[in-house]
Amino acid sequence: MSFPKDLIREHPGLGDWNILHAYRGSIAHGMYIPKNDPISIDDKDTMGICVPPKEYFIGTKRFANRGTKEIKRDEWDIVIYEIRKAISLLTKGNPNMLSL
Repeated sequence: MSFPKDLIREHPGLGDWNILHAYRGSIAHGMYIPKNDPISIDDKDTMGICVPPKEYFIGTKRFANRGTKEIKRDEWDIVIYEIRKAISLLTKGNPNMLSL
């Protein structure tokens, strides 16, 4: 999967900090209709997990809203979880995380 370069520059969770990223939604289920098709209504849904630098763990910086960053730009609908948030959701059996 390749994101637009400006999106990666603005959101390091998509680049340097990223440890796992996958499609979800219509692409993951084989139902995606490309944007150039006249009947397309789909966007590209993705979910990822990142490990930010230590400043985020010791509290001098914060990663988005409670460990979850949502990015919506053009056809992209991206959710990035900070590693602690992702582990918390997985241990609770959160169905959104099971798709990873």
